[in-house]
Amino acid sequence: MNIQSSQIFKQIYPTIVNKNKQTLATTKDSINTSGKESTPECIFNRAYCNIHFGNLAPKSEAFHNARDYLSNNLENIKSAITYRPINLYDFDLDELEGIQDGIEIFEGLSIKEIAFLLSTLSEVATNRGCYNNCSHCYADARPPHLKKENQINKMDWEDFTNLTNGIKELNSRLGFNARGISSDRTNYLTPFHDSDCIDIAITDKYGIEHDFIDISQRLYNSLNTPVIFDTAGWSPKNIKLQERAEKYVDYFCSLGDNHDNIYQINISFNPFHALNTKSVFFKKIGNEPSSEKLRDLYTTRMANVLYTFTPLLYKLDGKMSILPRAIKDEQEGFEGFKVSDLNEIFAETIKKLKKVYEADFENRQMYISNKKQIKTYLHKYKTLYKNSLSTRINMTEKINRTLKQKPDNEFLERVQIIENNMPQTTLFDYLNSDIIGIIDANGKYYLTNYVLTIPTELALNFKNKNKITADIKPNLTDDYTITKDFVNGELL
Repeated sequence: MNIQSSQIFKQIYPTIVNKNKQTLATTKDSINTSGKESTPECIFNRAYCNIHFGNLAPKSEAFHNARDYLSNNLENIKSAITYRPINLYDFDLDELEGIQDGIEIFEGLSIKEIAFLLSTLSEVATNRGCYNNCSHCYADARPPHLKKENQINKMDWEDFTNLTNGIKELNSRLGFNARGISSDRTNYLTPFHDSDCIDIAITDKYGIEHDFIDISQRLYNSLNTPVIFDTAGWSPKNIKLQERAEKYVDYFCSLGDNHDNIYQINISFNPFHALNTKSVFFKKIGNEPSSEKLRDLYTTRMANVLYTFTPLLYKLDGKMSILPRAIKDEQEGFEGFKVSDLNEIFAETIKKLKKVYEADFENRQMYISNKKQIKTYLHKYKTLYKNSLSTRINMTEKINRTLKQKPDNEFLERVQIIENNMPQTTLFDYLNSDIIGIIDANGKYYLTNYVLTIPTELALNFKNKNKITADIKPNLTDDYTITKDFVNGELL
């Protein structure tokens, strides 16, 4: 896709798009934990790697003892466990202690702590905060904090590359993927917790910007886990983000059948976005002109998003998804944010998208070469919407405060049940629960089930480890902390 896609949109909504083509460069560096050339990587399309101790191999006695234990037991464990990938918990971790020695990012962590972190990890918060300011968000996202001397709002690029390179080095030493365990909650990664993927980018010390493409590739190459792309859209007026989105579509399309590194591409479509939330509020106080203007901005925005992502409907069929979320119609209150309201918003968006497609056809642009395609693509989007529409909404503090509603009884009961069962009795319980782990931008590690968030004493050795970040939400609790002693204790 190229600049023509936004030109089509400009013909229908001329005040929205006025583009000047820019180039967004992404490069790859080879920084590793030692500053030397990277050691050979494991090839994860094979069942297991050969053991490789690399040029970072330390001289400590613990490391050599762990290496000997691994060499003596790896083949037997691989032969005994053939029904799933092996993982660190298949070994005696006391005997394996020291295998991580000399890997800078894991300094201060035991192998048991590393095993727990990698086995529960689901989110790497490369950027913190979100500009969409939705009135509901599973992560209870807020706008990014300002960057200050002692405060950060995104991961440092050196910390991120040290993380991915450190994991690859550990994999090479082990001869298998240290992450190992795969479940419904850990069979994918997100390079965010409370950010939109269209905004995710990290600038390195040389001034080079690394966006979702580079970040997702590095995560996949180190953790052998596909990555999710998730966006609630962007303003068509934002030239940089429009071009970034087109670049991503080009990238996704270029993968062809080799798209194992991408788990899913999600377009979040809901009535909670700030534009529609403000529209609902203006309508309630009788300011119809302002309400209609904001609603029009939102539906125009989303029509542009759907148009931009059109090639993915057939290039990555099965991985392209719309995520519509709204309050169930029978719920008291929440007028303007229910399923019936969202259905109207989606219908308005589809009408605008149809006009964009028709302009594409009339001008012989990229996506529409015959009128049958218009019906095909509109039907595809309608089907994605219908099949994915959900009313599963966690009533976080944000939605209750913003919409001035009280949490429903069902939510209060769920919170009470969770509080009564926190913390889990054993380490095994955590590994087999629906709780997932988050690496914050400063390297600290948290657990959440998207109703409550629990701090841990685990932290990666980031250079920004002493910097402050915004609280990890939703509902960060001070009542429980997962301690190092707990993680280093017995599994059962």
